[in-house]
Amino acid sequence: MCTKCTNDDFINRRVSPNECVDKCPPKTLLEGKICHACEVEFCDICPTTKTCSKCEPGKLVAVGKKLCIDAKCNDDEYIDPTGTFCEKCSTTISSCIACKYEPVPKVTKCSKCAPGKFIRIDNEECLSKCPNDEFPLNTKCTKCNSYMKDC
Repeated sequence: MCTKCTNDDFINRRVSPNECVDKCPPKTLLEGKICHACEVEFCDICPTTKTCSKCEPGKLVAVGKKLCIDAKCNDDEYIDPTGTFCEKCSTTISSCIACKYEPVPKVTKCSKCAPGKFIRIDNEECLSKCPNDEFPLNTKCTKCNSYMKDC
């Protein structure tokens, strides 16, 4: 078991017995001359042994950076542009219960309204009734076309 390394090597405590390495492997954190294992399950990069800043592929950082979860956010959250975190929806739309992130122009838009409400075509409002030039289809207001009589 390695207790001290020569030159600029580090003790890797992630393996047993400890070994000397020239750089810390993934899923470890360098503190002093020792590579400590990340304690957050599925974590690839940890700023401290108990927090995570990047999870394995298919996982997202959640709950105060102390947990890696499957890559699905709650309805009131979206996956941030880096694919790393769940971010809270910042939409101010009344009756909006779920959102999605649009990279251009870097905004969150409503993707689901409360029951009995319809999403407007531009995803910028939830309405109880669609405007005259639109009709309700599932939970969305859909633009009428010239072939529709009663729209």
